[in-house]
Amino acid sequence: MRGVRGVLERGVALGERAAVRRRAIVLAEALEVRGVRAGLEGDAVVIEGRALLDRWVEDARLLYIGRGG
Repeated sequence: MRGVRGVLERGVALGERAAVRRRAIVLAEALEVRGVRAGLEGDAVVIEGRALLDRWVEDARLLYIGRGG
């Protein structure tokens, strides 16, 4: 059973590192958009800005933040 636990722990660690990298990418993408403030709060990337919902509909950069492949 020790081998299974080790594999599970390694998988969790790899997933956590991937999440850190992905949050950094999303944050960098958000900060490139003029008039948008972005920051990390815990495990979340928080994006703020004036008329953000309207801009999200009109600006493809906001629409596709974090959806890279």
